[in-house]
Amino acid sequence: MEPLRLKLVVGHRRPEFPLWPDWQFVTPAPEQGTDFRLTEGRLRPHGPDDQLIGEYFFLFALARQLRTAAPGGLVTFAQYRRLVANASIGMPSPNHPWTRVIDRGTAASLDATTLTAPRAKGFLVSSGMPVPSVLLQFAVHHPARDLARFLSDAVDAGVLDDREATNVLTLKYLIPAPSTGTFPLATFIDTCRILERATYAFVEGGYRPRDDYRRRIIGFCLERLNSYLVLRELTRLGIDLKDATGQQLTIADDALIQATV
Repeated sequence: MEPLRLKLVVGHRRPEFPLWPDWQFVTPAPEQGTDFRLTEGRLRPHGPDDQLIGEYFFLFALARQLRTAAPGGLVTFAQYRRLVANASIGMPSPNHPWTRVIDRGTAASLDATTLTAPRAKGFLVSSGMPVPSVLLQFAVHHPARDLARFLSDAVDAGVLDDREATNVLTLKYLIPAPSTGTFPLATFIDTCRILERATYAFVEGGYRPRDDYRRRIIGFCLERLNSYLVLRELTRLGIDLKDATGQQLTIADDALIQATV
């Protein structure tokens, strides 16, 4: 029997085209019959909402909800303008070299279930890029202090040890949007457990609110830790990164990708 495979679109915004067959939009307030209803809500009162942590708000609630699901299943995640494919299609982006771009018409016509099927042992990981270090790459766009404090708080809370925090900062490879792709359900749940604990350690520790695009600084820190955790799990399982990596696709009208809020 084929293992359960959930195919979900997660985030604060629905895609601007009809969802593919058998895919569901994850939401606490369903509006369509195909929506996947979240029931868990926040783990703690006054926790960060999706304005601060983006798609991780929904992922954390989903992971808690699925902890009683039958083991051995797979889960595939896309966002309103992003998915990970096991084939290279679309056109390269000149400003985001780790992704390729397709328009909404092309996206709507995809056989998304086949295109997002896993490659190695249940994994299809988003395409990444070499960086001087994760810390230096982060510091180009955000205060370096925030990532360093995020990891320091995680160490103090027992989420990571000092060696792991150092590895996150010094790693020379980064997976942008590491929550997209296809994963064993157990891996997804374990990863979210770590990320959620790190979130609350930061919120209750050294978090400082930021303005404008950087108001989602917690989410940007989570992306760096999430990337590390994906790479760590592949290494633990003896899976070569190239055997599990697919191609990130961005759904946009222009190859020059603009940041969204």
